[in-house]
Amino acid sequence: MKFLLVLIGVLVFVGCSKSFKEVEPKEEVDSSDLFASEIMQKYDISPNDTSGLKIFGFAENNGNFAILGNKNGHLWVQLLEDNLNGTFKKETNFIVNAKFNDWIEIDLGYGEKKVIEVNYLNWNDKLNSNYLYYIFWHDQEHFILTKYTKDFAWIVYKNKIFEKQASYHDVIANGYIGSFFDNKRYVCNEKGEPLYEYNGNGENFINLYEYILYSSSGIERRNAETGKVIWETQLEKMGEVIDGHEPKIESSMEIKDDVVSCTFNITNYDGSKETKIINVDIETGEIINL
Repeated sequence: MKFLLVLIGVLVFVGCSKSFKEVEPKEEVDSSDLFASEIMQKYDISPNDTSGLKIFGFAENNGNFAILGNKNGHLWVQLLEDNLNGTFKKETNFIVNAKFNDWIEIDLGYGEKKVIEVNYLNWNDKLNSNYLYYIFWHDQEHFILTKYTKDFAWIVYKNKIFEKQASYHDVIANGYIGSFFDNKRYVCNEKGEPLYEYNGNGENFINLYEYILYSSSGIERRNAETGKVIWETQLEKMGEVIDGHEPKIESSMEIKDDVVSCTFNITNYDGSKETKIINVDIETGEIINL
């Protein structure tokens, strides 16, 4: 009788063990499978970096390129230089210390939800639009990574990662221009949080609330939130009007050490050329000689 009870107990234990193993989650794709493809070669990934690394995307923005991955639960970024032959050269790579959340459920209200999920490459996958991201840089401690659909972003700020259901367009001062699904644009701080509605068009921000406007006729500093002019400096007319033809003027601006430096390349109708550089004190608007 005792033997029968023991035998029944063993059979129950074996049955439970088998049942438990059947519901275990599948193991993640082995990184060796991922890097059996041409990805390492194409994106100049060192074998030393492959431990614990899963690639999920390629990022580009205004000539900046990066390959993106999850390395042991952290965001891994490798900056790239385009070799212009279908391959890239590594400039540097780094890891963000904060935990990288690669599966996010967003409550849309009314019983609806949306899932933002990172798709990792298998060994035979090719990078296509499903793996495309945009990256907006300040530096390695301040940048935004957003999906190509531009409706969600991870904002990296001092080794913290903030998740925002928003679309970001431009880097300004120490913040960004972003949209929050109301067809309006906002000036946002370094954490991606909206500060005020923005109705401008590509001004040169010197901080999150002020910008510089310039042309061949004048330079001015304005409050971006209110539109109030803080100072305005009129410039003398540049170039010559020849036979009723105005000169062509190309301009650029740089801010350095509290000085606004505007360069004007002037071409007159007769082909004669001239370059003028105007330097203005950023606090007072006074023209200064350097």
